[in-house]
Amino acid sequence: MPSVRIEQQRNALVAFIQNYRNQHGFPPSLRDIAQGCNLNISTVLRYRQQLVDQGRLSHVPGRSRSLRVLPAPANMEHIVEHTDT
Repeated sequence: MPSVRIEQQRNALVAFIQNYRNQHGFPPSLRDIAQGCNLNISTVLRYRQQLVDQGRLSHVPGRSRSLRVLPAPANMEHIVEHTDT
């Protein structure tokens, strides 16, 4: 189970992506996310993959600025899986 701090950072990353897209009309680059969330690129890459695996984000491998925050029902799926045990 991830620490509270890691989960907060992941949530901040998702919020940053959504806010950036709303403000600029397109998704942020990895560098934008790293600077905006005060993380290094390798941490952003790791969190991105974890969030994709959880169904909270999607992206097209090899395509820049392809991050997309998935709708709330998909966001909640990973939480339901952990509480149904």
